[in-house]
Order: sequence, then structure tokens, then C-alpha cells
Amino acid sequence: MILNALSRTSIPEYIPTRPRVATYPRTAYFKRSRVRAELDRMIAAAVARGEGPESVDSVYLRGEEAIREHERRNGYDKEWGVNGVQQKAGDGTVYVPEGRRQVV
Repeated sequence: MILNALSRTSIPEYIPTRPRVATYPRTAYFKRSRVRAELDRMIAAAVARGEGPESVDSVYLRGEEAIREHERRNGYDKEWGVNGVQQKAGDGTVYVPEGRRQVV
């Protein structure tokens, strides 16, 4: 939107001053634990509207390979730690894959 307002498509003269730091959203790993219930709700709503369960479109219904591709595109395949993805929340909780929580 900003580039459009400036009538530009890019800013090639921009040079980052430091490397990007990737972060995981705080809810990233908790979301997967709630996906099944949400999919069941969406399918029930589709059936109530007279549509079939196949009308529900979700990456989580396309199989493990599609889920892994989704996670790769969103940066969840990055390394953990100092030179990788930031892992500590503000309260000192460390969020790790598969929904496990460890307090450091």
C-alpha cells in the first residue's frame, strides 16, 4: 500500500542495516492442537447449509505434505536458537514444536 501511494513497485536503493530476525507467533503450536475441533465445526456448518464436507477448504485437510509445505512457507522450518528463530516469549516461556512448553 505504501509503495503504491509512492507510485513505486520497489525500493532498490534500500539496504538493510542488520539481518532479519525470524520469530514464531506465540500461538503457532497451540493452533495445531485446536485444528481438529475447528475443522469439525466448519464441516458441520457446511452440512447445515446443505453443502458437502468437501466444500470445506483447509490446508489441514490436504494431508501431511501440504501441512509441511505450509509450515515451510511460513518459516516454521527454521533452526531454533541464537542464530535461528527467536524462541523465548516475554514471560520466559520457550515455545517449541509439537505444542510442548518448557519454562526456562
